[in-house]
Amino acid sequence: MTEVQLQSIKHEAQELLNAECKNRDFKLRVSGEVQEDDWVYLVVEPDRPGVHSEDYVSIARAVEKQLEHKHSGNILIVPARPQD
Repeated sequence: MTEVQLQSIKHEAQELLNAECKNRDFKLRVSGEVQEDDWVYLVVEPDRPGVHSEDYVSIARAVEKQLEHKHSGNILIVPARPQD
C-alpha cells in the first residue's frame, strides 16, 4: 500500500468515526497508523479524558468493517494506549 492510499484510508476512517460519534458525548480521532506486511492498524483515541475503550469498541468495529469491505484489505482499528 502506498503512502497516498494509507492517508486516504486514514482520512476516510476519520470521516466514518465522526459520523458514528455524531450523537455521542465524545468524539474519536485517528491519532496514528502502522502498516505491517498486509495489515493496516489505525490507532484511535477519544477527544477527552475518562472515555474508555469499552465505551467505543462497537463504533471502532463498525468503522473497521466498512473499511475492510470497501478496501478488501486487512484493516484494524485499535485503541490508543492510555496515558499514565
